[in-house]
Amino acid sequence: MIRSLLDRLRRVRGTGASASTNPAEQVTHALPGNEGKVLRLHGFWPGADSDHTLIALLGQMVSKRVQAYQAVCVASVFAPPPSDRRDDTLYVQFSGESRFHDPALFDVNLIPAKAGPKIVPMPYMAFEYLWNAKIARRCAVRAGSPTALRRRKFCLFVVSNAASRERLDFFKRLSARMPVDSFGAVLNNQGGRRPVGQRGDNSYLDLIGQYRYMICFENCRADGYLTEKLMNAYAGGAVPIYWGCPQVSNWVNPNAVLEIDCEYTAASANNLVQRVLDLESRPEEYRRIHAQPLFAGGTVPDAFDLQRVITQIAACR
Repeated sequence: MIRSLLDRLRRVRGTGASASTNPAEQVTHALPGNEGKVLRLHGFWPGADSDHTLIALLGQMVSKRVQAYQAVCVASVFAPPPSDRRDDTLYVQFSGESRFHDPALFDVNLIPAKAGPKIVPMPYMAFEYLWNAKIARRCAVRAGSPTALRRRKFCLFVVSNAASRERLDFFKRLSARMPVDSFGAVLNNQGGRRPVGQRGDNSYLDLIGQYRYMICFENCRADGYLTEKLMNAYAGGAVPIYWGCPQVSNWVNPNAVLEIDCEYTAASANNLVQRVLDLESRPEEYRRIHAQPLFAGGTVPDAFDLQRVITQIAACR
């Protein structure tokens, strides 16, 4: 469906590399299926305006909510909220971070928060699942045959920032018991080698597939803050070692993940290290965990189902 939208997507003006916060400089995009209506991004990351898949997905999400408006402004958290509000514009907040602006400033909020007035709960992992069809396909078909699993290397760590002391501490604790390969900018022990590719493309997922486990801690522990890290590990074929979102089991099958499901302490970290090491001597138990579906019962949660998200946004007031 996204591909068909891309075929019809056209740019109205400009080719900007990032989403400006100045309305006069912002790139506007036609909304497929909504003749004469446009969408613009506000305060997004550089390059967002050039990502046609992103624009198509956002346009489809608001397609049933935009009828009473001439334009849609989707604002992210990398700039202050829009200050030039217009009556003919639908204002949507999107955040893939652990923070977001005051929801009262927007008509619709796609944010990591509980459902409420003007809020459609949207963990970033769900948005990435909808945005990246390759990830969704690989999550549906678990990578790695049972006979191949034992030939894999032990554990992978790929981190680009040192924001989480918990993540770094766990890497050091597990590495003290068995060598963990670190390919990121932080604690790199692979001669400076970095993963090729990003956002779940095949080269990155194939690197993950060389390992039995992957450490995929979040930057912090915050309600609703669930990013693509766990999903990338799963899609690549590794068993995720996770800490972060307290509500992760609302979306992810807990039997598919090795998790610290409480506050991070030396005791909780050591318990998880020991669980990983115990699995190394119990291959049948490892295979059982590895074979688990990403979603509990194999049922896709509402936030990961595009048609349900469209319906929720249409009803959001």
